[in-house]
Amino acid sequence: MYTKHLADIRRENYDAIRDLPTRDLPRTFDEWASQRDQEAAEILGGGNHVGRVEVKADRFADFCRKTNRPYDRNSLADFVWAMRPGS
Repeated sequence: MYTKHLADIRRENYDAIRDLPTRDLPRTFDEWASQRDQEAAEILGGGNHVGRVEVKADRFADFCRKTNRPYDRNSLADFVWAMRPGS
């Protein structure tokens, strides 16, 4: 078993993240949350654990600037990996 950490974006923070020049994030929080919940269900269904890393726009933007990364899903996954507990 392993723990896969997923981005935890609160509804009130989603628009600020979407205001960044994001490339491939869903248009609405509800779409994003549905996709995140589906991914979590697949991980749990495989007998693994799900961890969450809170994402705020300013911290994500700083991470992308410092690592010269675009504001996209891959960068979001890398941000979560870098910020996960124990990293």
